[in-house]
Amino acid sequence: MVVTKVSRANRATSDDAARVFGHTVRYYDNPETIRADWERLAARAGTRMSSRFLYAVGAHNTDGNGSFLLVAVYRGSEMVALAPFAVRRMLTVEVVRLLGHGRGVIGEILADDADAARALWRAVADRGLVLHADLVVGSDVAVSALLDDPRWNCVVRVRDTHLSVDVPKGTVPADIRSARSLKRLRSYRTALTRSGSSLEFEQLTTPADVDRRWSDLCVVAAIGTSGRDRVNFLAPPNEQFVYRFLRAEAELGRLVILGLVIDGVWCAHDVSVRTGNRLEGWVTHYRPECAHTQPGHQMMEWLVAQRKELAVDVLDMGIGPTDLKLVWANNRTPVVTITGVQSGRIGARAIVRAIETWESGSLVSRSRNLRDKARAVLRRGREAVDALGGGRSIRPTATTSSLP
Repeated sequence: MVVTKVSRANRATSDDAARVFGHTVRYYDNPETIRADWERLAARAGTRMSSRFLYAVGAHNTDGNGSFLLVAVYRGSEMVALAPFAVRRMLTVEVVRLLGHGRGVIGEILADDADAARALWRAVADRGLVLHADLVVGSDVAVSALLDDPRWNCVVRVRDTHLSVDVPKGTVPADIRSARSLKRLRSYRTALTRSGSSLEFEQLTTPADVDRRWSDLCVVAAIGTSGRDRVNFLAPPNEQFVYRFLRAEAELGRLVILGLVIDGVWCAHDVSVRTGNRLEGWVTHYRPECAHTQPGHQMMEWLVAQRKELAVDVLDMGIGPTDLKLVWANNRTPVVTITGVQSGRIGARAIVRAIETWESGSLVSRSRNLRDKARAVLRRGREAVDALGGGRSIRPTATTSSLP
């Protein structure tokens, strides 16, 4: 494994002693430098929209929290693994987190295979970084390699549940919901028709579709999240990022926005993106005055019925259980948060506790009181080092180059 640091000035250094591993690991701070390689790897190995260039970089540019640190593994000239990180300093520790986290989607570290993933985690450990990966799936190739790597000491906590609907070839709504449930949904549609109203499903798949309905999407999102403990990702500061991302996905033929239109009024929508055979649901909103038609269930029935035309085998309902998800989902996967430090690092346990304390707090709790607690934990770790007569500093070693 050859480790190379690549900066904006394209300066590089290498460690030829590790060449036997057959990989080259490079660190980048400018994502555009590796955009083509990133997009090829994501198309080949990605299973989540969060690992795509436009999502990860666009979300990070919206947040502006931390500097880019992209750890890329090459086998010959081909990128075979990528950890798209943002690095931030918490007191004396450099902490890396996945780009674009915090928007209700599963995070993903790209890897073609376990060998590439092992090379990746060795490089991150050797750099002396502390990892905090939120909302990841433990069975992913890269995550599995991390948890099996003896160079890492990781704390894994179940954070939430990911729900999905498996819809293999030939699946119809009656395979998932009872005849009585589907009859009730049909009766709501029939009642509207008998009253002289119309109910239609409208699919948005092109950039022009997004432009035409963008204001409707934003209005319903604002109404649907008003007074509720939900983030409106179609409003500032995320609005422009989401708009650009959805248009780009539409240009690539991967966007599926399903709208429920009653009497010509956009009443509800489900915003999804196709990743391979998976349709990833991202945000769903509806007008409260349309609730009696059960818009979420109506749209789920439509998606299941159209699974062949959509060319998908999985309807990904996202993170967190709701009443709607619980009755439709036939697959549930734990979603975890991983905090990891290099094995044998002095004060490792104290560092992990401090990071978990910091990251688990809300914006309010991340106040002076919480900072004092984190500092106290790190101070106890340093005192433990002193009691042992010194030892390795929790700062990166002099041979580890920091971001410019």
